[in-house]
Amino acid sequence: MQTASGTWWRRGTGRIGRGVVGCCGAALVGGLLGAAGCGGLPSWDWTEPLTPQNDARPGYNAFAPHSVRVFPLTRLGRDEAGEPAIVCHVELRDRWGDPVKALGQLQVQLYRPMEGIDKGTAAQILKWDVALDDERINAQSFDPATRTYRLVLVGLPAWIGERVDPPAEGENRPRARLEVRAVFQTLGPNGEERVLRDGMVLGI
Repeated sequence: MQTASGTWWRRGTGRIGRGVVGCCGAALVGGLLGAAGCGGLPSWDWTEPLTPQNDARPGYNAFAPHSVRVFPLTRLGRDEAGEPAIVCHVELRDRWGDPVKALGQLQVQLYRPMEGIDKGTAAQILKWDVALDDERINAQSFDPATRTYRLVLVGLPAWIGERVDPPAEGENRPRARLEVRAVFQTLGPNGEERVLRDGMVLGI
């Protein structure tokens, strides 16, 4: 990183000493009291800024998303109208592991892991496309408290929706599992297309 000296300005002598600061401070105080103490300010030579020696070039985004994560806050719940929904939290992180916001196309996919001879596979139940490349939708979807995109996904099958509420007393309800996957299509640091993926298992 370039320092101020030699970048935007410099003194004729090429350095700033403590005496200059003290003298200017005395001039300011002296001026307020009606007595000048320094005999004027030094002259400054203004120069052109140096070319940045880093990656701050047009089109470069050092903090482009490097990974996507279905955040553990994702759960089965209800929307504002009381309809069963999956409240999905999606987190983006840059290459340093810090949460970021970014424009792109997000698809959230819902799968049901298979049992029996098909164990190890999963059948897709639903998918939702979220236009996070729209600045307005992107801003409205972002939750500053969790630094994630908070998405309320509705249209669930009845057998999932009926599991929003806990089982009644004495009801023997076997546990079920869902898999929530996130696929985020965006741009990398140099503007190259990048597809990020993640998934988590949700017990209901």
